[in-house]
Amino acid sequence: APAAEQAYHMASLVATWSTLIAIRTRSTKGTGSRVDVSVQEAATMATVQTANPNFYTWHGQLPMRGGMRHFGARHLYLCRDEKWASISIRPVRWHDFVQWLSEERVEPDLTAEKWTDPFYRRDHQDEIEEAHINLSKKFDRDELVRIGQSRRMLIVPVNKIDDLSQHTQLRERNFFEEVKYENFGDLKLEHPGPAYQFSLTKPPDYSRAPLIGEHNNYMYLEILDINTNRYNTLVSE
Repeated sequence: APAAEQAYHMASLVATWSTLIAIRTRSTKGTGSRVDVSVQEAATMATVQTANPNFYTWHGQLPMRGGMRHFGARHLYLCRDEKWASISIRPVRWHDFVQWLSEERVEPDLTAEKWTDPFYRRDHQDEIEEAHINLSKKFDRDELVRIGQSRRMLIVPVNKIDDLSQHTQLRERNFFEEVKYENFGDLKLEHPGPAYQFSLTKPPDYSRAPLIGEHNNYMYLEILDINTNRYNTLVSE
């Protein structure tokens, strides 16, 4: 899409999401849907919360700028098995999160009424982060992610390189492919593929990494259009 026209981009995204929801509703309930998209409301989703009128529409509150002490100031937490997870509890899931903490008897206690105020939470991030830390310590990373996602919370693993290379979905989609390095005997290395797969457009063939100076002729003579004599002088030096 071209640059600018942010409002139309956001409206298009909302229209797409709404269409997918409508299609899903039709397939599960057999009913149709009417979708009305407000370009103005959609555009507000692209603004910071302090400039977003939805905060007043939804919560009846006028937010003030809070500097870097925003909601979810920290996201990475160490789990019981020494692996890391990213936890970001959105306001809509706050009550569910507190219920989970209570079930696990995680301290500090965040069940008091004052914690339902999002601005109180913003000003007391240290206590919330302590609860995140203590919750993460109780679980191995994959278990924490599984339970958190089953509760519809934004908890995801922080993968190392070897974690990513063994990722089930990437393996099933043949994201990695062996490439032979013929200049190094029988050496074969796995290369990552493109981020997307299309039904008609095929990705280019996987190829090995270039050797040092392998494309010098092409770059200097064709792309940079350096005189041949000058190029030969550079090579000899």
